[in-house]
Amino acid sequence: MHWSPAHADTQDESLQSAHEKGVHVTHTPQPSQCSRDESHAARSCAGDRTHADRQTTRRVLRREVAGTIGLLSDEHDFRAMRHYRTFAFADFATYLAAVEDLLRSRASQGAHTTVALFDPEEYADFCADAGLDPDSPSSRARFTAELATMGPALPYDGQPLADLIPALVDEAVRQATWEYASMLLARLGACTCCGEDIGRTAFARSSGLLARILDTARPGHRHLVCSVSAAAETLVAVLHADTDPDGASQLDEAEALEFTTVLALGLATGSPGGLVIRTTAPSAPDQVYGWRLHKGAFEPLTAGEIFDAYCTDAESGGLVSPESNVDYCVPPDLGPDATPPTHRH
Repeated sequence: MHWSPAHADTQDESLQSAHEKGVHVTHTPQPSQCSRDESHAARSCAGDRTHADRQTTRRVLRREVAGTIGLLSDEHDFRAMRHYRTFAFADFATYLAAVEDLLRSRASQGAHTTVALFDPEEYADFCADAGLDPDSPSSRARFTAELATMGPALPYDGQPLADLIPALVDEAVRQATWEYASMLLARLGACTCCGEDIGRTAFARSSGLLARILDTARPGHRHLVCSVSAAAETLVAVLHADTDPDGASQLDEAEALEFTTVLALGLATGSPGGLVIRTTAPSAPDQVYGWRLHKGAFEPLTAGEIFDAYCTDAESGGLVSPESNVDYCVPPDLGPDATPPTHRH
């Protein structure tokens, strides 16, 4: 765990105490006993006020110091850290309880805390590259400080760890998916015929498609899923979008970037995949429709294909009862410029 709280400044207190004990002596006429008592009381009151002012200032500053906690999200990662002698926890449940207690304590003091995912393998690599001793609290603190700027992290808003950990893992998966898709897009390079950057062209087309999909969807909550079978694995991106009173779409920029990148990868590489949207509006059945990615083309799915996809068990292939109050339908027309094949020669 790492943050940067203000440290108590005890130097002035030590100097004041030393002075009152006569360590610093000057040759002055000796006052009467009454005068000495009054002078001592005045100095004590002034010292008390100064000490109280410093404490108040530190409390005010401490509330403005942001902190980051590196969290081990599962027992596998926890066991990996148990190999270090300076890691003080013996069991995962006790560790989680201590983390949650610290988070609540800092929140009660008005302190802002960010929770980052602590990966033991990445930590070991970090220490090796930086020449640090991994069996050291200060090394863990330095790594956690790096996570605050680089790794997946979420602010602590008082939610229980049982809710925070899955959200943090989802954030890590989202970031890894975006980084991987971006890397594959960048590797495509430029077209040998016209010199256009293939990945950039596909990303522009993907952005236009997403804008048209949101523009043609009915107002309400929209839940979009895009999957692309790229290289050795299937990449999945999820996007949530709501409409404000003016009809504009409100969405998370990081989610939108990941979604657009994954869709662009499918368009640029001609990989198989699909995009499905589910819209939810008050006093109306949900609407579900979508498109398939086929050799760089963006093709609408029929209502029957959507129905089959939602009512077939992915593992067994058996039929699943359709949901109530859901319409499986044909997608709206995205316009003549929305579905041409991606850049090719």
